Amino acid sequence: MSGIRVTYSGLITFVFGIIGIITGMILTIILTRSLDQTEYGTWGLITNIIGYVIIIEPIISYWTTREIARKKLVGKTAIFSSMTFSCGGIIIYILIAYLLGYNTDANNSVLIFAVVLVPAIFLNRTLMAIAFGWKPHIVSYGLLTYGIFQIPFSLLFVFHLDMGVSGIIISTLIANFASIIIYAIYTRGIIRTQIKIGYLKRWLKLFWLPTLYPGIYNVMTILDIAIFSLVIGSMSGLAFWIVSLTLPNLIAQAATISRAVYPKLIGEGKKDYLTSNITLFFYFLIPLTALSIIFARPILFALNPIYEQAYLIAVFTSLFTFFAAMSHIFQLFLTGQENVDADQGSRFKDYIKSKLFVVPSILILQYIVYLVILTVIFIIFRDEYSELQLVTYWAITALITSIPFSIYLFSLVKKNFALKLETKLIMKYLGISIMIFGLIYVISEKFLVYTENVFEFIPQLLLFATIAIVGYLVTTYLLDLRTRKLVSAIINEFTNKS
Repeated sequence: MSGIRVTYSGLITFVFGIIGIITGMILTIILTRSLDQTEYGTWGLITNIIGYVIIIEPIISYWTTREIARKKLVGKTAIFSSMTFSCGGIIIYILIAYLLGYNTDANNSVLIFAVVLVPAIFLNRTLMAIAFGWKPHIVSYGLLTYGIFQIPFSLLFVFHLDMGVSGIIISTLIANFASIIIYAIYTRGIIRTQIKIGYLKRWLKLFWLPTLYPGIYNVMTILDIAIFSLVIGSMSGLAFWIVSLTLPNLIAQAATISRAVYPKLIGEGKKDYLTSNITLFFYFLIPLTALSIIFARPILFALNPIYEQAYLIAVFTSLFTFFAAMSHIFQLFLTGQENVDADQGSRFKDYIKSKLFVVPSILILQYIVYLVILTVIFIIFRDEYSELQLVTYWAITALITSIPFSIYLFSLVKKNFALKLETKLIMKYLGISIMIFGLIYVISEKFLVYTENVFEFIPQLLLFATIAIVGYLVTTYLLDLRTRKLVSAIINEFTNKS
């Protein structure tokens, strides 16, 4: 869509995303300090079930973003369709909740109560898709609002009123409504349109593309939790996995730098900014990964001392997220370039040959390999190894299976965009990260005092983390001319008018 500024939108999304991670970390501390392992694992199972339910939601949001990016005002049609689909989502959720509830030690009544989240999440995601196709940085406002509202209400319902998982559900529902209001305010100009059934008919005709591809892929990314729940059946073991993903969420934020590339490619097709965008992506991805690795143990200790033993899991999931973030932006580049859906005369075979089908197929193949290996490991070793060991092998499997597919997607990007990776510059970022974060790791291991009082421990942790981040930023600025130019470009992006 004309007018989208990739660096501007990307940096706003990144900054707000980091703030969102901080609020999310605060929420996680509240939950891990207030809930036992079974309750925390139950909450992880609820979010997992919702992930299965929203497989039908991309039928609306997938096409909404692409239509909006091409200046087709389909806002009200998308909202109406989303609310209709959410009714089916409620039924699917209840069926899955009953199935998993009776095969695990989760609280069945709490699982069923969480169904109230389904329609709110459907509407939230649809409004987010509208904002993403129009002004990508607006997505960050909604996500930040979500985090800001969830924290105080979680403190109220979970910490003070001791409502357990039910309290999380209520606070999450309130946060979703707050986010919905923000999206509605910012997109009000493009959702005040008539409902056009013609768009819905076309989306339904092509339902297989966003639902099977990448809908099935999205479900497969969380199917590992269901496999663990059904084969092992332990919520405490699942809690180790859920909590180990806390820090990798920080790494995933680096991909937001490239998020605006997707609607930009759809609306304009220009590609001259891709090389610099990838360099900027790695400029943040590398130090965030280093930060996640060196502070894996103290962060887990801060969440709850019982999770400290899972620090190796957090290290492997951090490395897995590093490659997953790369795969994500390569997917955005390839599918954003595709214009098959812009041609009303495109036929089924045209879509099958398009990147809208081929790219998700590659990702689905990755997860088929991953899930098959994981299932075999769980079945063979469930009686021989502890839950902690099984979850560690889980993380290692995720990492190993992600690497070759990330490399292959990158080769496709180079082929389709004639892209030249600025390898020397990226390796410089890697070297500086190893030097700065390695030094901070050695110092923190010697001077960081582990105390169960979170108000004493977290300030120490934040001090070391801040020194590491500032050290990286200052060093790259002083030693690298390109970084100085990058800083100037960033300043120009924020000072220039849209």
